[in-house]
Amino acid sequence: MRRAVLVVLLSIAAAQAPKEIRVTGGVYHLPPPRFSATSDLVEVDAVVRDPKGQPVAGLTQPDFAVTDNGRLRELSAFSVSTSTPIPHSPSPQPTSPRSAREDAGSPRPAPPRAVELFFDDVNTDENDLANARNAALRFVREALTAGDRAALYTASAEGELGFTLDRGKLAGAIAGLGPHPQQSKYGDDGVCPRMTPYQAYLIANHLDAAALNAALAEKIECNQRIGIVDDGTSAYTGGKVAGGIAGSDNNSEQVVAQANGEWDQARGASEATQAALLAGLGDLARQPGNRLLVLASGGFLSEGPQLEQQQEHIVSAALHASIVIDALDAKGVYTTGPGRALSDQDGMGTLPLAVYVFNETRKLPEQQEVRQAMANFTQSTGGLFFKDSNDLRLGFERLGMTPEVTYHLAFSAGDVPRDGKFHKLTVALARRSRDTVQARAGYFAPLPEASVAGLRDQMDDAMRSTEALAGVAATADSHSGAGRDTVTVRLDMTQVPLVSRRGGYHVQDLYFLAGLFDEQGRFVVGKQGEMDLHVSEATVQRLRREGLSAALTLAAPAGGYRLRVVVGEFSDGRIFATSQPVEIR
Repeated sequence: MRRAVLVVLLSIAAAQAPKEIRVTGGVYHLPPPRFSATSDLVEVDAVVRDPKGQPVAGLTQPDFAVTDNGRLRELSAFSVSTSTPIPHSPSPQPTSPRSAREDAGSPRPAPPRAVELFFDDVNTDENDLANARNAALRFVREALTAGDRAALYTASAEGELGFTLDRGKLAGAIAGLGPHPQQSKYGDDGVCPRMTPYQAYLIANHLDAAALNAALAEKIECNQRIGIVDDGTSAYTGGKVAGGIAGSDNNSEQVVAQANGEWDQARGASEATQAALLAGLGDLARQPGNRLLVLASGGFLSEGPQLEQQQEHIVSAALHASIVIDALDAKGVYTTGPGRALSDQDGMGTLPLAVYVFNETRKLPEQQEVRQAMANFTQSTGGLFFKDSNDLRLGFERLGMTPEVTYHLAFSAGDVPRDGKFHKLTVALARRSRDTVQARAGYFAPLPEASVAGLRDQMDDAMRSTEALAGVAATADSHSGAGRDTVTVRLDMTQVPLVSRRGGYHVQDLYFLAGLFDEQGRFVVGKQGEMDLHVSEATVQRLRREGLSAALTLAAPAGGYRLRVVVGEFSDGRIFATSQPVEIR
């Protein structure tokens, strides 16, 4: 697979305060084209399982009750699909539902499947990834049938293999998997306090005072070790102890700033992981037969509006393509001793009591938090979530099967305001039953046209096109070298609107896409970046005088390509787009 080397470079000749402009970026995957027709239907796929976990067949539309934020919805569409043929009952309307396996009769050859193995090599540590990798190798050898097409995708886009019938190639690709972390367990090495992404998430979003108190206690302990006396005034020792730092005060402000930075990194890694998963779904949707995606991950943080919206796109894409998502918790069953491991204490010795208490009382909530996205994907698409077991081989075996019966429900949501708010769905059986229903937990109401999602959809459309657009005052210059092309986008900030906010600051979100297409017009590789501007009046004046530049580097084999560059600004929803030929040596 031809992929980009992740380089997103910001050149701010005008801004001397880089904290005023936050930059994020990653690999860009061109999504499948969207249909222009609009619909107010909310689609809900449901799998009903009996107490033994077997799918239940024979249910009809009146058997289901769907509520939307507590309001009962009338179903406007209903259908049933099966992954293996189920004989018709002698009576036209079964008097009671039955297990699909009981209904199946004599065994039949399983229809061809398209199985995508998606490994989260960004958020899974080396040991857990190795265990999942070994279990997947056995799954490939023992559970895939002759007609199954399978593929390997990863969160980092490294070592991927497209759909193939060749078991040897697939096994070789799986064997070559390795971790590609974007963030260490405790953030940047040598920084005190040592803060996990989960603790940073709690602090940055003001969700847990104990998280801040624990980090603050550890920082005070670190300060004392380097010669900063914290007696309530944060007095400096005057350099009597080696390593003392003048002016180090306001510990809580420094801790919160550190948490914000580490949460930004964790959120960016989660966004990139989910973007790669969405791209993998697009490739799987084009495969014939029953479609199944098996996600193996150690878990990742997934709370927040943007991440939750991204999950809704993933669920919707899977439902539209009749894809079942199964998930495997690569951590299995694991236990940790009390306190922080010696290898993680960084010479701290005895931890402050607040740190010890926080670590011990938040282990289970953290485990639930990093599993949340996987649970959502499986519950919403009728899949299974294999967790709390070290037998990952059994996990792959169980997850490699699509549900025998899926019920497709839909209702009209034409009366829902276009406010982008989350609506909680409950799908239940209309009669009393011990059977359980798996269905999506909810949906997001349509967003206004000026939303980020709407702008990104328009930018995706512009990426597919060759038409030049001049909605944003920008230019794009390309420089090709050995194995790569670097495009530099320069914006005339006198023509880019900035929205004033209280406190004298001005805001704007800028989005950048760059992609290479081969001579046949096929998308090869892409890169995306975002600038979140929150700038002072002084910086605005410098930006207007000197402009703003962004550079994105694309790596590809030698050859001729068409470079497509798209820039969008959020406040007015305007887009710049241009194309030019490039030759990579």
